[in-house]
Amino acid sequence: AAETPRFLILMGERFTYTGGAHGNSMFETLMWDREAKEGEGAPMLPVDLFVDPVALENTAFGEYCGALNLVRSERRGLDASAVNPFEDCPSVKDLVVTLGSSDGQRFDGIFFHAAPYVAGSFAEGPYEFAIPVSPAILEVVKPEYRDAFAIGAG
Repeated sequence: AAETPRFLILMGERFTYTGGAHGNSMFETLMWDREAKEGEGAPMLPVDLFVDPVALENTAFGEYCGALNLVRSERRGLDASAVNPFEDCPSVKDLVVTLGSSDGQRFDGIFFHAAPYVAGSFAEGPYEFAIPVSPAILEVVKPEYRDAFAIGAG
């Protein structure tokens, strides 16, 4: 999904079928910090770079909810705020978060992945949407990781 001099982020999607009407897909992500553990490297999750997932959600909710609703509107062919059981925006804890880097040096975008039923019906499939790193989001990055981020272009 992304690679910088310090970090490598891998993204995967799994599909399971256990009988019934249809199977289901899920997203997974793994980040490798090459500088952790005295240069040996260590696995982590992209959300671990933030003070906590709640801080990320509180800071980015309006932006990522807007990005999701734009994709929903395009996919559904109607206003995403129309009466729909999937009109609410999911919490960060229900999404898989990855980071993006347009220059291969620092992270300047945040990508959110929602499996079916998280942000829409199964028929709508999974949702993937992104927002740029803003100054407000940069404030909720743990201080030791701030150098790995840059303000993204909107």
